[in-house]
Amino acid sequence: SGGEQQRVALARSMIQHPKLLLLDEPLSALDVKLKKVLQAELKRLHRSIGLTFIHVTHDLEEAMMLADNVCVMQGGRLLQVGAPNDIYHRPATRFVAEFIGDTNLIPVRITAISDTDVADYVAIGDDSLKGRVTLPHGSTNYHAGMTTDLMIRPEFLQFRTDAAPIGPQVPVGISETFMRGSTIQIKAKAVGKLDDLLFTVELSGYTGPDYEIGSDHVLEWSDEHAFLLPRTEGPGA
Repeated sequence: SGGEQQRVALARSMIQHPKLLLLDEPLSALDVKLKKVLQAELKRLHRSIGLTFIHVTHDLEEAMMLADNVCVMQGGRLLQVGAPNDIYHRPATRFVAEFIGDTNLIPVRITAISDTDVADYVAIGDDSLKGRVTLPHGSTNYHAGMTTDLMIRPEFLQFRTDAAPIGPQVPVGISETFMRGSTIQIKAKAVGKLDDLLFTVELSGYTGPDYEIGSDHVLEWSDEHAFLLPRTEGPGA
């Protein structure tokens, strides 16, 4: 089988005791269950023999699961290297943010920056959508008046309830839903001044009511879960 061939190839490579092992999409074309088994086996082997693996993959979940460090490249250029958690939550560029998992990006303008490295922002096109976000420590490439993107990962969005608001809010209409077993992913299109934005929401451990396509809701998020992407200004920004 394909999985047996992959395991034999891996054993043949390791028996020569190399200093570095290059794995070029070693788990591609395998069924999902077998892939997960081999992912766990690769992680165990890496930990037990102490060999450096360079693992090339287009499977983002696989990269996040296996890697100690993730390297994101585009067009032969190195964009960011870091721990999976840092790459996911604090991407260096818009490309990295969109490449590493689903994300939501809102064009915003920075209105003020305080001495505590907290930036006030307002959504471009909707002056009512305002918030505050903590900048990365030691940041120097942000200033009042610049435009950039506010990133909120799907798992940090939630639908407005009768409880007290937790932060910025956007009215949306449900456009599609995808059941994923323990989670549900919802596509929701902004209504009003941000009507060109499509949000992705992921509800974990979902047992609530169905969100009917076409129904209207309000999305909200806590500012502590938002991240202001850096943006290089000038030509090509």
